[in-house]
Amino acid sequence: MRNCPGTLLLSRASDNKGKTMKKRHYELIIRYNDPGLTSGGLLPLSELAHVVGLHPDLINRFLDLGLIEPAAQRPEPLFTDEAALRIGRILRLRRDMGVNLASAGIILDLLDQIDELKKELDTLRSKVRGM
Repeated sequence: MRNCPGTLLLSRASDNKGKTMKKRHYELIIRYNDPGLTSGGLLPLSELAHVVGLHPDLINRFLDLGLIEPAAQRPEPLFTDEAALRIGRILRLRRDMGVNLASAGIILDLLDQIDELKKELDTLRSKVRGM
């Protein structure tokens, strides 16, 4: 992701003892609701591409492969910040693990299922504790 409006880059180069540590970069995507863009905080494809630092054609490829889904389709696809987070995961899988796009989709779907199962398990545990 490149440095653009809505992105805050943080870095830490030393610890509190003055020793030099490996430099780390953190990116924080700040969601903002700009009425000039769209209503409800949804981003059009071009703005999503700008936020994540990718060409709009690559975002379209992600759409075609089913890796991301628009929240609305009027008249162009509109995305929530969840799509930006998912694109970040796709890019990390490709960069860090050398995973192709088809495999990234499978991995993300499995991670989504794990998250759903964890939520369901937490709900069931709270119901059992309440008995």
